[in-house]
Amino acid sequence: MVVVLVVTSRGLRHPLGHWDVAETLLERLEHAGNSARFHQAATDFWRRRGDQQQALCHAEGWVRESPLTMEAREQLLQLIQKAQGTDAAVNRAQQWFSENPGHDDLERIYCNYLTQASAPRYKRYSLLRRRVRRNCEDGWAWREMAFNCIADYEAADPKRQEKLNPRISWLVKQSERTAPESVGTIRLRARWFEVRGMWANAIEQWMQSIEREPQSLYGYQQVSECLARCW
Repeated sequence: MVVVLVVTSRGLRHPLGHWDVAETLLERLEHAGNSARFHQAATDFWRRRGDQQQALCHAEGWVRESPLTMEAREQLLQLIQKAQGTDAAVNRAQQWFSENPGHDDLERIYCNYLTQASAPRYKRYSLLRRRVRRNCEDGWAWREMAFNCIADYEAADPKRQEKLNPRISWLVKQSERTAPESVGTIRLRARWFEVRGMWANAIEQWMQSIEREPQSLYGYQQVSECLARCW
């Protein structure tokens, strides 16, 4: 039996066992006077039915009715990416950010899609630099800048690595200053040890990240990789 989730006018989600029943309730919701909730429910319904075009149309409506809801924008970008490709999703995210400069959530979404599109790292780095200039306490931005530079470090020759080393060390310190308890900061330290071949230190940090988020497979995978490399 297929389970469908429909958002009611109160914002609750109810499991339904049949498509026809779900569609009937969706029609009722359409006339309940809450367009945003209707488009949210319809996006979910048609996505589960496999009709990506209908889902995309309703996601557009959801964003139009609830422009401040980041979930709506993220759902729309996922559907655009699936239907039209990552570049189309990046273009839409860039459009939103251009229309709302300095908006932290839209900036983060845009940065994430730049990563998915394998865009040149300098594009993300310049965005992140502007972000920390705007708010020097933004731990996420410091951390992402550090990861960005670590990726450059991995691909660099020894001379370039020597130049990058102090910058990355400073960025790691900024991440520790602004978000010392974040599991993301622990993973950042682990990666920085890892790319320098400091396997014991890296494994220790990855184990700490596992303790903080035991449900995440990423830490276990990295520990295995470090163990394989240091043997």
